[in-house]
Amino acid sequence: MIILPFLHFFAFIICLFLTGYVFFINTRSLLNRTCSILLFCYALWNFGDIIVHNPDRAITEGTVIMIQDIASFGWIGFASALLCFSLVFSKKTRMLKKPWFLFCIIVVPLFFIYLQLTNHLTVNPARQPYGWSFDWTNTVSTFAFYAYCLVFSLVSMLIIYDYGRKTTIVNEKRQATIFVISSGISILAGTLMDVLLQAAGIYTFPPVANLLVCFFTIGVLYSIYKYRFLTITPMVAAESIISAMDEFLILLSREGTILKINKATADNLQYVQKELEGSPITVLFQDDSNKEKLFEQITGHETITNQDGSLVAKNGRNVPVIFSSSRLKDSTGMVIGIVFLARDITTYKQSEELLRMSENRLSLIFNNNHDRQLLMTVGYEGELRVASINQQYLDSAHSFGYRISVADVIGQPVEYLLRELIGIKGDLLVATLVFYRKAISSGKPVFYDEDMETPGGHYFSEVSIIPVPGADGSCAFLLWTSHDITGRKKAEKEIRKLNESLESRIAERTAQLEASNKELLFNNGEIEQFTYIASHDLQEPLRTLTNFTQLLKEEYTGQIDDDGSKYIDYINSAASRMRELVTGLLKYSVLGIEMETRIVSCNKIAGEVLADIEDLVRESQATITIDELPTINCYETELRLLFQNLIINAIKFRRQDVLPDIRLSAEMREKEWLFTIRDNGIGIDEKNRDKIFIIFKRLHKSGDYPGIGIGLAHCKKIVELHGGKIWVEGEAGKGSTFCFTLPCIAEPAEVPGTDHIVVPDTTGLFLPDLKILIAEDDDVSEMLITIKVKPFAREILTARTGGDAVEVCRNNPDINMVLMDIRMPGINGYEATRQIRKFNQDVIIIAQTAYGLSCDREQSIDAGCNDHIAKPINKDELLTLIHKYFNN
Repeated sequence: MIILPFLHFFAFIICLFLTGYVFFINTRSLLNRTCSILLFCYALWNFGDIIVHNPDRAITEGTVIMIQDIASFGWIGFASALLCFSLVFSKKTRMLKKPWFLFCIIVVPLFFIYLQLTNHLTVNPARQPYGWSFDWTNTVSTFAFYAYCLVFSLVSMLIIYDYGRKTTIVNEKRQATIFVISSGISILAGTLMDVLLQAAGIYTFPPVANLLVCFFTIGVLYSIYKYRFLTITPMVAAESIISAMDEFLILLSREGTILKINKATADNLQYVQKELEGSPITVLFQDDSNKEKLFEQITGHETITNQDGSLVAKNGRNVPVIFSSSRLKDSTGMVIGIVFLARDITTYKQSEELLRMSENRLSLIFNNNHDRQLLMTVGYEGELRVASINQQYLDSAHSFGYRISVADVIGQPVEYLLRELIGIKGDLLVATLVFYRKAISSGKPVFYDEDMETPGGHYFSEVSIIPVPGADGSCAFLLWTSHDITGRKKAEKEIRKLNESLESRIAERTAQLEASNKELLFNNGEIEQFTYIASHDLQEPLRTLTNFTQLLKEEYTGQIDDDGSKYIDYINSAASRMRELVTGLLKYSVLGIEMETRIVSCNKIAGEVLADIEDLVRESQATITIDELPTINCYETELRLLFQNLIINAIKFRRQDVLPDIRLSAEMREKEWLFTIRDNGIGIDEKNRDKIFIIFKRLHKSGDYPGIGIGLAHCKKIVELHGGKIWVEGEAGKGSTFCFTLPCIAEPAEVPGTDHIVVPDTTGLFLPDLKILIAEDDDVSEMLITIKVKPFAREILTARTGGDAVEVCRNNPDINMVLMDIRMPGINGYEATRQIRKFNQDVIIIAQTAYGLSCDREQSIDAGCNDHIAKPINKDELLTLIHKYFNN
């Protein structure tokens, strides 16, 4: 083992020499400095082992410990130095500028050096045949040191490997390969010798990792010699420049044979260098008549400069190039080769073609534009000259009587064109030139209208002046465009005349409409008057007949024989039918007068109808199915009447042996809803399908089926009021299907519930003792109402007019209930109710009407009434209201 110190000395000299050489050949290079620091760590490591691995017995334990501590700066610090070297080599120097990174690579090795100096890493020096050996402390510090060395070393190798894989510089790629291999051998072998064997307690073999790192040192030395690592020489610079060139560089022999190509040539022409070496340059030329001539130019005595041509890639693609060639001579002037240099101009050629096409398109647009256009150049101090003029400008000038040609205007000042050729002078010329100057100074388009008197007539146009910037951003051109609006101006003049005529006709028509509106208001007034008569005066005698026949039967029971009772029933029946006819005719006449539509759910309407006729449904044991119905915009009251009439008809005209089964459904058809009400009743003969919708037209005897023959006439008018149609399908004895259409003008909505309305049972009802005011202008009606309210009245007051009713209530604040007729002399029942509510909010006011209009109930509630009852007053209905408001 006597040779071991000499090996360490030799490694120390090599590392130390390379440290100085690398540092001094380029002291400014960060790569040189980090490499020299790494090599110095290896030198210091080997210097320590010259003493430690010396078998000389004269060397004491104290000397060995001191030398081991000095050498620890090398064998501990090399991992940080290697990491810094790898980052600089891979051009990731930004990491070295981060404070936290610098802290790690400096403080971590200093911490482990401190541990070594305080005997926390290597301990227990012992003599061996080869010198001295040390044990590693079995502590966390030792394992942390192992981790530090391995992690920093492996990360460094990965950084260098990754950079070598990605770089396009051939020399750097080869250098990276050398460093990864040499570092890998050093780290793996050194770990085995200095860590694993020592940890296993094997001291037969000396720890010689510092000798193994010489592999890395040899790699650096080889890279310096072979690939000019850490040095800049003309050859290295030339190789780097050639490798980085975008141009094609081909080195030829005197005979035109390819000797070498650069990377750009291989990449763009898709060749491998070995595929072209030894081949004539003609393999890259197209097979045409110029191929031989071009070859002679390159290999001859000519120097070619910037000549257009094309090279053929391996896949047959033609690559347009601009190329040059020159001869290489030695010191004696003899030609030793040819340099062929070319640049790929594919993009330039494509841009050139696009520019040419763009210019052609612009020229085509310019010359075929229907507007007059003039392109002007902006010269020094804003001088304007004509650059181009389109055909439309010339044609228009000829039509105006001006004889000009392209030769007359191109290159001429614009002022000359306007003044001498077009004839624009004075203030108009000055104003026109002001617009031009404004466009130049602002750099924004200018628009104005032009009104000219030409030899060919009056001319109107819309003019735009658009500045076109040049390369420096200033205005280089002005594009003047004139759009002829002469025809439009003439049309506007004609439109003004038509508008004046139209306004006169509108005024005349408006006067006619006003007259029609007055007539319509008069007619509406007559309808209202008829409504009043039908709902009040005409029905009053009928109510009297009905009420008194009812009183005769109630008050004189047992005093009238059977014939008398029968005659009274005949009178009562006839009066009731007459009242139904009048009421039905009234309702038919006022349908649609209140033309206010709203969005409503048909399911909600159908549910309310079923609640209203609950007794009829229960009595007939009918099964009524209502499918999902739409939400539509309609006349709500009329729609409710439509559903009610059709459902009641389906129940009424049922077969005797079959329980009614009715289904109401709807389906979408284009822009309308088709509603169907299908039943299993008696059906309708085909010959009678049109007759059933005629008012008062009955197909059956009144004794067979009740009714006055107006319900389906109502339905027809309601459907037509909405813009729809109604018809019936089916056969006699097999049921009927009534179909009608309504416009589809709303989206479906959630179907609300259909709670039933139940009339309470008045049997055994508690009767309160009330003070009642009867406001009624008819003697008979007053007498009938008085008879019916006597059982629950302690005092009855009367009033014949609305004003009297107000005064009676004012003088008797203890009145419990007012039965208010809505039709009275003076102020009507609605206004009387409003005035009473001003001083008495508690009194119960029941409006009594003849149900002349369907909106009577709503108007009564709006006026302040608590409820509403129809004439003739039904005793049970009156008792229900008493129960509702006074039973508690």
